[in-house]
Amino acid sequence: GRAPFKLNPETDFVHFDHLGGAFLLIFQCMTMEGWTDLMYYVQDATNLYLAWVYFVLLIIVASFFLLNVALAVVDEARDDFEAEEEEANGTEEEEKKQQPEDVDEDEEDAPLWIDCTPVRKCRDLTRNEIFANIITLVIAGNVVTMMLDTYPPIIIIQKPKDWIARVFLLIFIFEMVVELIARGPKGYVKNLSTCFDGFVVIVSIIEEVIYMSGGQAGGLKALRTLRLFRVLNKFASRSPALRILLASMVETAKALRYWLVLFMLVLYIFTLMWIHFFANAYHFKDPDALDEVDAWPASASADDDSPIPWCPVEANEMSSVRQNKMHHHQDCIPRAHFDNFGWGFVTIFQVMTGENWNTIMYAGMRAGGWGFGFFYVILLLFGQILFLSLFLSMLLSKFEDFKSDMEEAHQEQKAQQLARAASRTNFSSNGSKDNLEVMDADKNQVRSVDDAGEADWDERMATDEALPGQLPESRSSGGAGKGRSRATKEAKWQMHDCEEAAPAEIPSTKPYPHDYSWFILHKSNLLRRGANMFLEFKVGGSKKPQEDKTALKTKPCQDREDEDGQRESEQTGSIGGILVFDNFILVCILVSTLCMMLDDPLADPEAMYVQIVRGANNVFVGIFIFEMLVKLVAFPLFWGEGAYLHDAWNWLDGIVVLVSIITTIFPKGPSFLKTLRILRAFRPLRVIKRMETLKMVVETIFKSMQELGVLLIVFLIFLLIFALLFMMYLSGYLYHCENTDVVFLKDVNGGEVDVSLVDFTLPLCLGSSILDSSNSRGSQALGKWTNNAWTTSGFTCPTDRPNQWQRASADTPICVARCDPFFNEEDEDELSRVSSQYTTICPRKYKIPEELPSRCDGWDDPSRTVGASEQVGLDFISAMQAWYTVPCAGSTPDSSANGMEPPMAAQSCRNAFCGEISNDRKESCKAECENPHPFFCATTCEKGKENTGECKSCLEECQAACECSDFCTPLMKDAALCHEQGSSWGHVLSQNFNNVWNSMLTLTEISTTEGWVDVMYAACDATGPYLQPVRDTNHPLWMILFSFWIFLSFMFLMNLGVGVIVEKFMEMRKQGRAVLLSPAQEQWVKCRTVLHKHGAFVFTVTHLDLLDPQRRKIYNFVTHPVFDTTIMTCIVTNTLLMAIEVFPELETPSTQPWRDFKEGINLVFAFVFLIEAVFKLLAFRGNYWKDKWNCFDFGCVFATIVGLILQYSNSGINISSLASVIRIFRIARLFRLLKFKPLRPMNKLFSSLAVSLVKLANVGVVACLFLILFSILGVNLFSTVSQEEDTLNGHGNFKNFWTAFMTLFRASTGEAWNEIMHDLHKDEVDFFREGRWCTPADLFDWQDSYSVLKDKCLIDKPNACVTTFWGWNPLPWAYWILYTLFIGLVIMNIVVAVILEGYDESKASDEGAIIDTCKTLWERKYDPDHKMIIPTEKAVRFILEAIKELQADGLVGGEPIIVSTLEATSPNWQLAKIPMRLARAFDMSFMVREVGFFDAVRQVLRFVAVVEHEEESTAIVRELDSCDDMPGKHLKQLKTLEEKNCVARRASGDMMTSHLAAIKLQKVWKRQKSLKIGEVKDNQPSGTSEAETVVSPRIAG
Repeated sequence: GRAPFKLNPETDFVHFDHLGGAFLLIFQCMTMEGWTDLMYYVQDATNLYLAWVYFVLLIIVASFFLLNVALAVVDEARDDFEAEEEEANGTEEEEKKQQPEDVDEDEEDAPLWIDCTPVRKCRDLTRNEIFANIITLVIAGNVVTMMLDTYPPIIIIQKPKDWIARVFLLIFIFEMVVELIARGPKGYVKNLSTCFDGFVVIVSIIEEVIYMSGGQAGGLKALRTLRLFRVLNKFASRSPALRILLASMVETAKALRYWLVLFMLVLYIFTLMWIHFFANAYHFKDPDALDEVDAWPASASADDDSPIPWCPVEANEMSSVRQNKMHHHQDCIPRAHFDNFGWGFVTIFQVMTGENWNTIMYAGMRAGGWGFGFFYVILLLFGQILFLSLFLSMLLSKFEDFKSDMEEAHQEQKAQQLARAASRTNFSSNGSKDNLEVMDADKNQVRSVDDAGEADWDERMATDEALPGQLPESRSSGGAGKGRSRATKEAKWQMHDCEEAAPAEIPSTKPYPHDYSWFILHKSNLLRRGANMFLEFKVGGSKKPQEDKTALKTKPCQDREDEDGQRESEQTGSIGGILVFDNFILVCILVSTLCMMLDDPLADPEAMYVQIVRGANNVFVGIFIFEMLVKLVAFPLFWGEGAYLHDAWNWLDGIVVLVSIITTIFPKGPSFLKTLRILRAFRPLRVIKRMETLKMVVETIFKSMQELGVLLIVFLIFLLIFALLFMMYLSGYLYHCENTDVVFLKDVNGGEVDVSLVDFTLPLCLGSSILDSSNSRGSQALGKWTNNAWTTSGFTCPTDRPNQWQRASADTPICVARCDPFFNEEDEDELSRVSSQYTTICPRKYKIPEELPSRCDGWDDPSRTVGASEQVGLDFISAMQAWYTVPCAGSTPDSSANGMEPPMAAQSCRNAFCGEISNDRKESCKAECENPHPFFCATTCEKGKENTGECKSCLEECQAACECSDFCTPLMKDAALCHEQGSSWGHVLSQNFNNVWNSMLTLTEISTTEGWVDVMYAACDATGPYLQPVRDTNHPLWMILFSFWIFLSFMFLMNLGVGVIVEKFMEMRKQGRAVLLSPAQEQWVKCRTVLHKHGAFVFTVTHLDLLDPQRRKIYNFVTHPVFDTTIMTCIVTNTLLMAIEVFPELETPSTQPWRDFKEGINLVFAFVFLIEAVFKLLAFRGNYWKDKWNCFDFGCVFATIVGLILQYSNSGINISSLASVIRIFRIARLFRLLKFKPLRPMNKLFSSLAVSLVKLANVGVVACLFLILFSILGVNLFSTVSQEEDTLNGHGNFKNFWTAFMTLFRASTGEAWNEIMHDLHKDEVDFFREGRWCTPADLFDWQDSYSVLKDKCLIDKPNACVTTFWGWNPLPWAYWILYTLFIGLVIMNIVVAVILEGYDESKASDEGAIIDTCKTLWERKYDPDHKMIIPTEKAVRFILEAIKELQADGLVGGEPIIVSTLEATSPNWQLAKIPMRLARAFDMSFMVREVGFFDAVRQVLRFVAVVEHEEESTAIVRELDSCDDMPGKHLKQLKTLEEKNCVARRASGDMMTSHLAAIKLQKVWKRQKSLKIGEVKDNQPSGTSEAETVVSPRIAG
């Protein structure tokens, strides 16, 4: 039968029941969208750690690697295309580049538009620096005043803020007038900056006039925020780095304009396609579960009051009344749909950004079937992976190019300015001609540090003095000044860095206290010398030889770096070895870090392992204190060489040690000290200082910080501009009524009247006091909504609420009264501000852990016995969770008009909660409400209605709410109706734009694409403050604005950060190379290393002629290509059979033959693989185990055989599933196919993976260290927080280190990190308003009150509040913003840089393919018996034929090499085919009769390095000859490998040149002699002539 139908329709597509479903889920994980939900499903179904390992590896390989390799491939294709375009249009492009760009006319020399005194003075004023600075400060002040807007508004500052804004407006008007006079109308309009300022000023004047006349100012005031660009421009004028960055950004944006046009076209095309597929198809009963829609009931009629069905199929089946009722009823349509072009366009853009694209795909599959899932896969592949990779590639390339051009232009401009200054100085002092030379010298010397290094290098290159590690001069034919190779330029960097790193040692002459430790200990002090000896004590070192210190300058850079990396002790005179104390401290750091990882705050403090872990911390604190004291004695503190505080790493050590001391001395100190304790988590970072490989990665990050800081400033400017813009329009908008089954203003009069014109309130029933009600809500609505009207006919107030009251108008506030959880009843000042009945309504707060309620199962059981202490907590929580909808003052229009006491004053919020109100407070609140208030009473008290009873009652309610604002929250319009009908008014989302900080935080969140569509939907639905949202009310505006912000922030500014990191990383990698090699040398070393790493196992078995006939036959059988192809076919077939399996499998008689066939074929394959292993063991013997692939195959065979034995032996143990999984891994053998010619391009990707994995090791370690750091911080900060939130739940939390580590790894992929942050940011008030509670952080004392908390189940179910500072909770924000910026945008971008570099290296040369070609040719044609040696004449032919095959395969370039087609030719004849310019490449001696395999292949590799650069062959050969003499770890290892493989000594290249010249001369002489006697011979003789064997006299000598 079939599986039972799944309860949630979406899970029809979320499973691994067959290959199609598994493919979709794996692809979804690769895009890092929704992968954590899948992992949690698998964890719940199988094993926690197994699922964790599987999905983490999947993300690392599929997302971090493959997606970035896709970027590298696209980048390579773009580079190739641009190179072809430049080559095709080279001349035209050069002419365009040489054309001078249009520059603005120098304003200093521009003529006045009217030559008169006022114009001249105004012009001088506009150019005055002080005036410009004042205007800049005014702009900044204007922005600050705009940042003071908040929701709810701070009325007390509103009036001063308006007056300050008017003053600023007058200043801007004055500036506008001055600029107009100075520039003239035409010049003013021509300048974009002044023109924009003028437009903003005019709009501001119009708004001010409207506002002063009693109207509402428009939203165009948001344009004022754009003045911030003037502040940015001011900063840029004083910061060259910022100016260069801004100019580069502008030019990069211009260069991307064509991509943007193409991108919009692609979006347009895909939108039309998807509308064609899915128009009106995304209609479901429940958009979350994607349940299918029902049809209209046949009995539906216009007057039918039956429930309206989900989204009608046919609109013409409804009457106009029902259509009107359905106007806003779109709950059955998901927010992402294709019913119209606008939302279809945004949905396609959403899929392109990757945000929740999987849910859109599931909806499409529900609407159209499984096949439509692959449409979305294609859309992702083309749109996100390909098209956005192209965008990132273009962005990085253009930004780097423009930035380099800008920096060069800046340096040239600076040089010209200084040269002009030097010229004026020189001409003024001496007008002779010699001064021109001085000016040129000064101009050339005004360079960057890099240029200075290059100049020094050129000086050295011009001399005959040879420097160690020096590269030959430029091999370009264009002269010394043209065509320097990249290697030569990098060599200049290296030599300059070396000189800078090792200045000559000059004795210090600085006076006391320079170079004194603790201001009293000189270097010669015995204590200080002893401390230095202790720090520098080594084991395993050798005695340091005496050497001339003056020779230090000429040492290679790597040697000098090695000396700098290890401290050499003058006292011990040793070099190398292991620093004992440093390594001991390193071990202590690692062990102490492990202890912090194991230290679970919620663990039982009495447990043995907890005591050991926490006791070990005290031991390590003592060790680290001792380390710091020794260093403080050994090194000076402030002044002197190696001063302790001059090293940032020492600062880190010192801070960690001081914090450890404080927390050890005061283990039970105040909450501030407990928070300070978390700084111990920085201890793992100390590992970086002691490991040079990690230190380079971190220094790359730190050196990128300057440019990233400049980019961050630009980002913050844009962020502030958009934050102010969104705040002005959306402040107070993102709220809704949690229960939509209530009456709102839009429902009155059938929804046909503008909401602003509707004045609708509800009659309420009130008790005699605020507590007189059965459900503690304070009031109850009287009546019922019927026929588009509220009727009270037939309704009366209940006995517990007999009093009827109604608000005066829709904008009259009603108060929601709540207790203050932070009220301190022991404070006299606090008691004086509350009423006498406040303590009755709001009982006291719990003060000790014993008063906390229990969270054990059955805690809410009424029959449970509750102690007196716990009852205190229960009463407090119940009171804090309660809220009361009551009048603010209890007035009515009649009572207010007649000046009477409010009739419902006793039931009002002010009387129930607040005590005596001071006169100052009353006057202040009265002024706030009458001035007028921006929201309350704005319509009721508009001009002409000031003296009505409704207005007076409204103002009285407003004043009462203001006077008791600590306990009374005023609401009006829909918000008031919501509470009056028993529901609650709350936030739509966790995000909002209520103030500038929240606005900036929200925009920062959506810059990472997390939740941006949800915020956009909320903005599209927003209708106004205190109004219920209506779907798609303002969707065109916010669709455009949010999409633009995503493009600007996520796609442009964030990716510029990628460019900065990648550029800095590449620069650091160049400077940090161990030995600087040219490209030819690098290829030469790589090929030789690949060859000799195979060693004796290039051929599995050698000397086949000595094998017995039977073993030889088996060897020939298992090494035959047909055998290998057969095994590969079996592997693929077996894998395909496993791929077509479906769960659950139909177990019916008709399917039995198919099941028997699969079982039989699996047995056949198991037998085939067993035979393969046995035959290879017989043929290879012990060498079988030296091949890793053979070991892998044998493991698979062994597991399969064991599984079959257990399966058929009735042992009761079934591991068939495990055996199937192991057999699946056999598919990895297909990677062997990558060596075949058609798949070699794919081999580059596999090679880049291998190369990148090695390079990613250091980056991965650094990333793990920071993940460990943040995990330990997270455990110490948030381990006790409630784990019952929407996102912070049982799967993702900080309960212990391992869960925290996984949660942070999840967040590094962008999975809902912001929602976890918002869950952690909740305080006590938020919990109480949600109907829950949290334990105050000071009461959740897991150290001293563990047993109490354990008894109340608060250890197993923690619910502590996050620690606050003076009522503020900044820790979650700071923690997650820092983590996201650092890990997500810095560390992950270094991963991108490493993968790009690895891909470049993997595609630069095909060393493995070259070696395989040589091996195949040697085995096939020259040495079938694997004797590993052939005659010299065959070796020459092998070398030339190998080059020919490599050229034919495209692995080697250059002109084709001609090889004789005859077998019996002499080596001299083959050598004669070689051009003379390549003769020196041969260094193999022909004095020997036989040549070994490694010698012959080495000669092939040497020729490969030369043949691609034939025009520079002489210089290339010289580089190869000098390569082995250069210092370096890798070259030393290569020499050892070659000695191990018995590579023969080399012959002189000059000798081979002379030998080849003699052969060519003899051949020419013979040809001429034959022509003279008329003898015609074949150009390729069959034998070896006597003349051809003549040896050059130089060689013979």
